[in-house]
Amino acid sequence: MTFFKTNMQRILTSKVRMLIILVVPLLFILIFTSLDYEKPLQLAVIDADQTPFTRELAQSLEENFRIVDVAEDEIVPALIEGEADYVVVLPDGFTQELVRGESPQVEGYSISGTNMALPVEAFINSYLDGANDVAETANYNEALFYQGMKVFSEGQLFMSFTVNDDISRNKSTTAMGFLVQFMLYMSVMTTGIIAEDRQNKTIFRIFSGPVSMKRYMAESLLSFMMIAALQVIAIIGLLHFGVNLYFGNSVLNMIVLFLFFAVVTVALGMIISNYAKTPVHAYVTILLLTTPLVMLGGSYWPRDYMPDILVSIGNFLPTSWVMSGVQKLLYGGDLSSITQELMILTAFAGVFFLVGTMRRADVAK
Repeated sequence: MTFFKTNMQRILTSKVRMLIILVVPLLFILIFTSLDYEKPLQLAVIDADQTPFTRELAQSLEENFRIVDVAEDEIVPALIEGEADYVVVLPDGFTQELVRGESPQVEGYSISGTNMALPVEAFINSYLDGANDVAETANYNEALFYQGMKVFSEGQLFMSFTVNDDISRNKSTTAMGFLVQFMLYMSVMTTGIIAEDRQNKTIFRIFSGPVSMKRYMAESLLSFMMIAALQVIAIIGLLHFGVNLYFGNSVLNMIVLFLFFAVVTVALGMIISNYAKTPVHAYVTILLLTTPLVMLGGSYWPRDYMPDILVSIGNFLPTSWVMSGVQKLLYGGDLSSITQELMILTAFAGVFFLVGTMRRADVAK
């Protein structure tokens, strides 16, 4: 295992390599995941009915959302200028219609195409469903209705929204996108050792002795994969246990997915290092390749945002499949749910290894 130990030592003792493999990815991930993804929903409530019931409803909304003041004639400007995300209007006669069992409708205003109103609508619908039941039980008698609403309000279980789940998934997706990017950089930072050996003529001195090409390549590949595995385990482990980043049902599932991708990156690095004339050429090549790979693969943004033609191109890239696996795991999937992604990543690795080792065999001859 001479070459394995030598390569491990060369990589682990190189400050530049370790910076790119571990330190820089962690810094990028921690910086971008620490950004505040949550913009508090700004809700305006216009109570034109001014009854005890509507005032109680407005108070309940205030306890669950951030309330801003907006006049009825300023609804449109407030929405356009971002002063309010959603405006609720309780029209005159609202309570009277409710007590009579007529199911009055709350007027809601928001910018078209956003889903900011969903938590508010869910809360109001839940509140009104309870009020309708009280009105029906009170036989549509106003005095009995208010007595029933007092009991209802005292025992009401206020809704607890889970918007933070989406925020956590967004942060985790961002983190894994950066990990994909730096794993691609790592691929040449490690396999570039072969290009360095070729440039320094070290590889020819090695083959002049009783060393076979297969042994050199096998031990080199083993060392590269070991470094890739260490990168995956160290970064995901630190993010999970250090900053409590969300990784779905099990952090081990995410590690397994990225270990498969690690094999792909090592194989890709073999291709680049094999065909590059110098280590510098290899480093420049991976820098040029990484940006389109991560962009088309959905590491920077959801692939649904891209035109169909770019999505189709992305289907032929390993980055798309690792990010597809990330999304499935973050939404509660287990290893069985990403079987397709793991098989496709394995196929990419096989093809890349085949292409990456062809020329190496020719050099040995």
